[in-house]
Amino acid sequence: MVYRNIAFVHLSNGGHWAHKNFVSDLKAKEITVPELSRVNNRGLRYLNIYKTFSGMKKSLNGFDAIIFEDLALVGLLYSGAVDKKTKIIVIVASEWPYLIFNGFVSRPKLLLYKMLIKKVGLFIAVSNMQRDFLIKLGVKPEKIKVVYPAPKENVRKELLKIKPNLKSKNIVFVGNIRLRFGNFDLKGVDLLVKAFKEAKKRIKGLRLFIVGGNSEYIVSQYSIAEGIIFTGTVKSIADYLRKAALYVHLGRGDAMAISVTEALTAGLPTIVSEYTGSKEFVNKINQKFVVPLDYHKAAKEIEDYFNLSYAEKLRLSKKAREIGREVNEKSGRMLFKKYIEEFLDRSI
Repeated sequence: MVYRNIAFVHLSNGGHWAHKNFVSDLKAKEITVPELSRVNNRGLRYLNIYKTFSGMKKSLNGFDAIIFEDLALVGLLYSGAVDKKTKIIVIVASEWPYLIFNGFVSRPKLLLYKMLIKKVGLFIAVSNMQRDFLIKLGVKPEKIKVVYPAPKENVRKELLKIKPNLKSKNIVFVGNIRLRFGNFDLKGVDLLVKAFKEAKKRIKGLRLFIVGGNSEYIVSQYSIAEGIIFTGTVKSIADYLRKAALYVHLGRGDAMAISVTEALTAGLPTIVSEYTGSKEFVNKINQKFVVPLDYHKAAKEIEDYFNLSYAEKLRLSKKAREIGREVNEKSGRMLFKKYIEEFLDRSI
């Protein structure tokens, strides 16, 4: 391979560890985009973002290829910070495709996105849901490859040893709640809480554990019912997956939640929304476990699951673990590198 000078560009949040694993074999130089403006005035915010992007010309100069961690970073192509000869790769792992097609992005901004993505040579989507969104945006299918992010290997090994408590009435969800655009909840915990309340009316003893480092302010946004436990930050999610009989994740555009893969690896049957990238895994367990963004229907599926026999729950558990077992860091890293090298070799 002739290309050796590669940059990996991410936002000031430090880059997701799963994506850093993807690029680790490429010896790419890590570059951080300074924190983008959070001012309330939209016009000023866009102007400040443009200035930030434009100011990165020196940082991004001289690379054969640049890997953007987020679709939002294609704005760097508009600012002129990236040389026209540089090959562009984008990891598509955020909720942006969902936001674009569900009214959270203005038409002018959507048109700008469609124009800029034409300059991208390769997209690495973390799920087929993201792939399908990109095709709707006008990206040619041959420019998209899918690579699944995986749990950290030490966590994966621990989860493979877990025996979930399928006789319990415990549901678990793992994740830090992210509120955007006012009360937009990417993780869908608002729907999960409502679904739980409805299901609990018909299932005695039902409990919901929401595991994650969520602030008191975030928790206060939800009308908490009896049986809902916000655990806060925990040392090991294994303890909660072990005591549960079901995992539920009702994401709104959540690209490929690693927490779902972790639950499957632990042998937990899982219910997800149709806007959670992990649905392609869950579909293999039971197509009914992929539900619309409707808490009534989610509640009904939760109720139906807990009414299953232990033997059927055990069958679903074994199937879940088989699917989760297949996803690991090493295979993802090797596949990512393969796709990047093939793309760059074709570009010579």
